[in-house]
Amino acid sequence: MKKKLLSVLLTAVLAAALLTGCGEKTAAPGNSTVDETQGTAAQENTGDSTGSTDTAATKTNIAKTDLAYKGELEIMHFSTSEESEGNGGSDGFRTVLKDWETTHPDITLVQNILANDDYKTQVATLAAANDLPDVFLLQGMNTKAWAAQELVLDMTDIISKSIYASQYDDSLFYPFTSEEKIYGLPVLTGGTCAVVVYDSAAWADAGYDKFPERWDEVLKAKDYFTDKGMDTIAFGNGGKWQVNSTFLATVGDRFTGAD
Repeated sequence: MKKKLLSVLLTAVLAAALLTGCGEKTAAPGNSTVDETQGTAAQENTGDSTGSTDTAATKTNIAKTDLAYKGELEIMHFSTSEESEGNGGSDGFRTVLKDWETTHPDITLVQNILANDDYKTQVATLAAANDLPDVFLLQGMNTKAWAAQELVLDMTDIISKSIYASQYDDSLFYPFTSEEKIYGLPVLTGGTCAVVVYDSAAWADAGYDKFPERWDEVLKAKDYFTDKGMDTIAFGNGGKWQVNSTFLATVGDRFTGAD
């Protein structure tokens, strides 16, 4: 029970600190254990970060907390050091974790850091075995089922009573909501950058002086490209998640609306 309550505290502090502390780097403390997957996940850099050495207590006014629980706390996520190099959300998340450790010296934060694809497989396996870690990144696609199975904590009252409640964008809670109850705090909300690569000459031949800005124009061009034996759209999906999280989500929002 103590670890569950501590997990709530960690999650709440992470979300609150991310509102003000994204992008800043501090030297990593020495009391954490990082289990970062070989190969697909980049290795943790153990050297000190450059820049300001101010702690999170200075940056976000989070005071050191004397908690009844002391010991290890496990957190599982997919913000690898490799991903953080080009992703501000992941970089901010890792920075907040370091700051949290600084303000809680009696707790050893054990991090299990996996590549995105590996994370999805592993967290699903742990959920099936009812053996999820103390804190983990909840993906919206799992919220309803895991809430029904009581695998995740109902945080509705905790969030509403938080001193940071007025700073939250309520719309960001939607993926973590089921039956009007909230089961998670948004911590990675930087969005995804999609790049469109197109053959300008081919589109010019189809009658477009620039890439279409409307879906109906893309659909109109489909017959032309089909006659030429060409695909109108091809989507790179090397990470095996972009189609669902980026393309289908965008199309779904355009055709069905945000709700």
